[in-house]
Amino acid sequence: MKKYFRLHPYVHMSKGNNECAIYNNLNGKVYSISIEEYNMLNKCEQNIPLNEISNINYEFMLNVKK
Repeated sequence: MKKYFRLHPYVHMSKGNNECAIYNNLNGKVYSISIEEYNMLNKCEQNIPLNEISNINYEFMLNVKK
């Protein structure tokens, strides 16, 4: 069985030139993330299974889930 990861509907990402961010519209928190982390989450948001994402950082994913 394939595993997927998706952000909650009230969370969105933004990509800048050098930095990226995750915005939680439910509690107003903003989290700074690297471009690599943004690219990984973007693949997840495109419904690519976790086992098909080659540079996945599981530690980061566990922290995003909290």
